[in-house]
Amino acid sequence: MSEPAVRLCADAGLSFELTERSLVVPCANAPVDLLLVRPSDIPEYAQDGVVDVGITGANLVAEAEAEVVTLAELGFARCSLDAAVPVDAAQQSVSDLAGLRVETG
Repeated sequence: MSEPAVRLCADAGLSFELTERSLVVPCANAPVDLLLVRPSDIPEYAQDGVVDVGITGANLVAEAEAEVVTLAELGFARCSLDAAVPVDAAQQSVSDLAGLRVETG
């Protein structure tokens, strides 16, 4: 997700010079640093005040149960959730899965 996030910053007029090994990248034209971390760490970093703003998936915020405020839905890095059963399974809709053990991966 870092590519669209960096592009969003560039579209906002912020200039960062990234390298493959960049972790903390100062902005060339504003008093802003870009911190490149795992997306799953961002909700906690925002909650704890390590960062002022984070860009990550809403699913990761929900999973972390982070106490943060969503400022904007950015519209990139969308995901989907699929449920699959064998062709001959009795369950033919998601509602048929109620009460069953579900495996995630």
